[in-house]
Amino acid sequence: MKTTIGKNLSKAKEILENNGIVGVPTETVYGLAANALNQKAISNLFSLKKRPLSNPLSLQVASIDKCMPLVESFPENALLLAKKFWPGALTLLLPKSNLVPSIVNANKKEIGIRIPDSELTLKLLQEVSFPLAVPSANIYGKISATNPENVMHQFGDKIEYILDGGKSLKGIESTIIGFSDHQAIV
Repeated sequence: MKTTIGKNLSKAKEILENNGIVGVPTETVYGLAANALNQKAISNLFSLKKRPLSNPLSLQVASIDKCMPLVESFPENALLLAKKFWPGALTLLLPKSNLVPSIVNANKKEIGIRIPDSELTLKLLQEVSFPLAVPSANIYGKISATNPENVMHQFGDKIEYILDGGKSLKGIESTIIGFSDHQAIV
């Protein structure tokens, strides 16, 4: 397979709908996106990254409404943070619903979820009918990719397509906040 780089959302959507993996930009670092609700796509994502199954993946969605079926509850404090900082580099740990396969979050009770602040990735998330699992685009233990060429360098022709959103603005992964008794914990 020959990897291509571009801005073709239809091509990215088609690959994801066929349980493939696409490189995507975010404001933090580039990620590798797969259908978060498909066990085969998620297994392939873990394998591609050489990531241990014990290391959970986080999800990206297009809106707060799209989060609701994926979580059992959305504490008021979490909702306040989401409304203030999404889209953006904030991942919230929320109680996972049964809709999300357990492989995604290593059989834990919570799932990391966020809305990225990347125009291209947000458009893609609005186009697909499922959430995306989007870990950083790097081989496990290596430095995260911050541009399409970095993704290409690490994964060669192992993925079909990389959405080109230019260089990531931050170059570091998102902040993760969890909740205990409805209080935020970092």
